[in-house]
This record gives sequence, structure tokens and C-alpha cells, in this order.
Amino acid sequence: MHWGLGYTTFGTGGKVLPDLGGNDAAYAVAVQPDGRIVVGGTTAGDLAMVRYNANGTLDTTFGTAGVVRRDVGGPNDVIRAIAIQPDDAIVIAGEVPGQAGRLGVLGVQSWAGRAR
Repeated sequence: MHWGLGYTTFGTGGKVLPDLGGNDAAYAVAVQPDGRIVVGGTTAGDLAMVRYNANGTLDTTFGTAGVVRRDVGGPNDVIRAIAIQPDDAIVIAGEVPGQAGRLGVLGVQSWAGRAR
């Protein structure tokens, strides 16, 4: 299978490769009922979440220019799961390694409409 095969109208040539300014990695994805795509992971040791419109362009109404980035205290904070609630709120869960020498599990946070 070739990247973008059949989806050349999504992003550029069927793919999106944002540069969030760190060592970026995606670990979770969810699609909202309206077709917007939420991707979560990590960048530069912080939690990172990006939302795309159905055509692969950044949803600039989300977070700051389409990106939500949070440092929650660990050296390598990571979003590992994303769920979309019936009211369209985004729920994330992940990990904060290194807190008191243990693996910490994040609480769950939701965003309705725009991320803050």
C-alpha cells in the first residue's frame, strides 16, 4: 500500500507531517462525528494533541493554531489514548514517567469545543 493511495485530497499527497518543534511521536487517534481527526502523543517531552479537519488541514480553532501542548511534570509525558464522548468532548489518558521514581498514570481531561 502506498501512502495517500485513494486519499490524495487529504493533507499533501494523502498525508500530514506536522513539526511541533520537538521529537514528535503520535500514539493515539480518534475521529469526531463531524470528521475532524484528533491525534495525541508527545513532543519535546510534553503531551501533544493536534486536531485536523477532514481534509487534513489543521483545525486552527483548536488550541493554539490547531495544537495543544502541556507539560504535566514528567520528563517524557505521553498521550496514549483518546476517546470522543457523545457531547463531542475529547478525553485523553496517558503516562508521566519518572514521577517519584514510578510510572504515573494521568488523570483524564476533557475538552468541549475548543481546547484550552
